[in-house]
Amino acid sequence: MMPTMTREKFEALSFEELMEWAYENCHDIHTEESLIAFAKRKIDDENLQMAIHILSAIYESTCPDDSYFRYDYTMGTLETPIPITCKEDIEDLIDFIDEEIDIDVSDCINWEAIDNCDDPEVDEEYLAYYKKEGED
Repeated sequence: MMPTMTREKFEALSFEELMEWAYENCHDIHTEESLIAFAKRKIDDENLQMAIHILSAIYESTCPDDSYFRYDYTMGTLETPIPITCKEDIEDLIDFIDEEIDIDVSDCINWEAIDNCDDPEVDEEYLAYYKKEGED
C-alpha cells in the first residue's frame, strides 16, 4: 500500500523534510548509511557481488554524503540504487489525496452500546447462554 499525502503538503515540505517522511513511510527509500549497512550484511553473508553492486552505486553517485536513494531490496542486482536529487524523484511512490483525514477513533465507538446492561434478566440470559455453550 502506498503512503498518502496531499499535494499541498508535498509542495510545502522542504526536500529534507519530505525525504525524512519518505524514509519512514516508503519501502524503497533508503539513506546512504542504510545501504552501506546492507552491503556490510551482504559481505558477512559472503554475497560479494551484491555488496559490490550496492557500494559501486553509492561510490559512483555525484550526490553529497548522507544522500537518499531509491532501491528495492527484493530486486537485488536487477535494480541499481538511484540517488534522489529532487522531490519529483519520489512523486510516483505517493498516493496523492484530496485532503488528509484525521480520524479520532473515539468518534467511531458507540459508547452507549458498550455501556453495561443494568437489566438483570438480560444479564442472566447472557450468562446462561455462555454457560450452556461452555458445556458442549
